[in-house]
Amino acid sequence: MPRLTQRRVLLNNIWGVIERLIQVLKELPGDDIILELLDEVLGVYRKISMRRYFEPE
Repeated sequence: MPRLTQRRVLLNNIWGVIERLIQVLKELPGDDIILELLDEVLGVYRKISMRRYFEPE
């Protein structure tokens, strides 16, 4: 498997775990503002990394 493809698969797996963790944390009682900010920050970071690793060169 080419190196770039391996990186894409790894990033997809990591983002899947992070998104699921956020969903689980949202269901727990606690400070929702922190979770909302974390969700926003990770969303921006994901867009940046997707552009970097998934757009054709």
